[in-house]
Amino acid sequence: MTEFEDRLRDGLRAEGSRVKPPERLTAIRGRTTDRSSVRRTWWVPALSGVAAVGLVAGAVVLVTGLPDDRGGTTQAAGSSQSPGTEPTTSTTSSAARQVTVWVLRTEANGTRQDLSRYGGTSLYPVTRIVDPVPGDKPGVDAVEALLAYDLPADGDALNIWHEGLGPDQPLDVDVRSVEHQGGVVTVDFAGAVDDPWPTTFASWAVDPALFSQQLVRTVQDALDTTDPVLVTQDGQPVDAVLTAPVQQPIQADDADLAHVYVTAPSDDATVVGPLTVTGESNTFEGTVNWRVLQEGEVVREDYAMGGSYGEWKPFRFTVDLPPGSYTIEVFETSAEDGTRQYVTTIHVTVE
Repeated sequence: MTEFEDRLRDGLRAEGSRVKPPERLTAIRGRTTDRSSVRRTWWVPALSGVAAVGLVAGAVVLVTGLPDDRGGTTQAAGSSQSPGTEPTTSTTSSAARQVTVWVLRTEANGTRQDLSRYGGTSLYPVTRIVDPVPGDKPGVDAVEALLAYDLPADGDALNIWHEGLGPDQPLDVDVRSVEHQGGVVTVDFAGAVDDPWPTTFASWAVDPALFSQQLVRTVQDALDTTDPVLVTQDGQPVDAVLTAPVQQPIQADDADLAHVYVTAPSDDATVVGPLTVTGESNTFEGTVNWRVLQEGEVVREDYAMGGSYGEWKPFRFTVDLPPGSYTIEVFETSAEDGTRQYVTTIHVTVE
């Protein structure tokens, strides 16, 4: 080796020693080199230390942007995408987009402390306002909103797609593309979407099959389709989604829907009277009860008609209210004991 080559080698080594890997790479390295054999449980019915504070499920959160773990990377020059593909990109558009994200909530008022005492856990839609990725890609926008939707930890609603198994075991996946072709919607992820926590045993207090239903409903609403959803990981179909086995492509299952849910207005909306509330329901004899409260006092109450006998149908009611702030409750009344069930609560300001 010549003297010049020796000097070049030493110089390259010196420069390389100054390079520090980014924090995300360090974290990835830590996960691959420091695996623990300890098996943990999460959200089992008897789990202690969880705050027993109720949450009004279905709250609407308005955001101006979504976290981007990719650090704003853009598509490389000269690369190409197949028709219908919705790749993620870095910059944001000035025009906000409304998307529907489906989360899980108990079918009665309560908390996560003992989900087993409720009749079950069902899917419930919430509205998100997001900055869309360039190129009019509603599928990617919706999945990114699902991954970013942070729910309070002390309530009765759950979004595993954001929370993972907690701060020390997050869900480390990104959506690569959403493609709608040939009667199938394909959602491709980067990261282990099939089994994100291979060294951890999670004893779910909810049916983990609902996690894939969250994704299916969110994507279908974004693309205005009922076509089934094929979940892939780095371009390859998976046989499980967030630990739960799936049959691909995944069909939406109406049995997982909340019996009563509101589609408009969104929570914390400001509206011009009269106030019109719309939603979908599947209740006993089709009856959907509602009431309007102001400062805790009921100022209006009545009922509307929706679906019944296993069929979800739209309901709608209009109420004329003076300007002010109100709480709207929509629910089913139990035919057995008269208690309120499947309560959906929204807050509105009437101008």
